[in-house]
Amino acid sequence: MTTSQTHSLELHRLTKSARVRAAPFVSERSAAAFVDVFGVSSLYAWQPECLRVVEEASGASEQPSEQRNVVLTAPTSAGKSLIGDVAMLMHVERTGKPALLVLPYVSLCIEKSAKLRALFGQLELKVCEMYGAKYGRLSDDETGVVVCTIERANLLINQMFENAMNQADPADQHINRFSCVVVDELDMVAAAGRGSQLEILLTKLL
Repeated sequence: MTTSQTHSLELHRLTKSARVRAAPFVSERSAAAFVDVFGVSSLYAWQPECLRVVEEASGASEQPSEQRNVVLTAPTSAGKSLIGDVAMLMHVERTGKPALLVLPYVSLCIEKSAKLRALFGQLELKVCEMYGAKYGRLSDDETGVVVCTIERANLLINQMFENAMNQADPADQHINRFSCVVVDELDMVAAAGRGSQLEILLTKLL
């Protein structure tokens, strides 16, 4: 995430399109692990399109986009979280760097962490959990994804900025330890109280 430019992908008019096999966004090994854990072997027709936008934004495609961030809006239960899951797996696999997943509630973190442990465990990577009473330790070599609540993600990013200042390094050098950042339930930014915490986090990242 090197610039504030954002590509907005609105999918309000989804239809019951036929399910099609996903393009090879991840390796066969990762795809097999994903199918085993999530039970999803194919995507709706619009989902590969979204992933191609994410791929272009990351600079990993043959025609990289100048847009560095992607905002996906779609109806409830349309499959947005699945896009985030595949995007994290894609970035981790291609860069060797962990992803950062930000969720609004501890209950969601617990549920998601269980799935991600099963997924990344098959790839010999760990899930670093930073929520509630969990204080995981980020290891670049062993960590596949860091799962945080909004508040803990803020603390983590603050710590990275402090490390940059203490070591006289550019802040980006520390933030770029992550291959990507996925923020689920982005509409929380409009919520009273905690919405401001999410806004602060996004401002730091952008």
